[in-house]
Amino acid sequence: MKKTKTQNKELIEENQKLAARVQSLEKKSKKYNIIIYGLQGIENETHKDVLSLINNKLKIACTEKDIRDAYRIGKKDKEAIRPLVVELLSYNLKSQILCNAKDS
Repeated sequence: MKKTKTQNKELIEENQKLAARVQSLEKKSKKYNIIIYGLQGIENETHKDVLSLINNKLKIACTEKDIRDAYRIGKKDKEAIRPLVVELLSYNLKSQILCNAKDS
């Protein structure tokens, strides 16, 4: 009986450590993300839409290599424009985008 309680306690501690580690990794991965609302465009061409927005409207030099991924989130609806998550490769680019977006 003691052995089972000890094992249970060890498993609970390990589970808590793993949960904290997962939370930390998720936080780090989101550090490079931005969410863009109201960007119209074709579902399959999100990279092109993002590049056009960053290069033309925000006046920031950005290439496809600077964008890790771009995808729409939320439920598909013919009338609604879904938000767009953009995963960038550098935090500096994210800061630049946010700063220029705030000014425009």
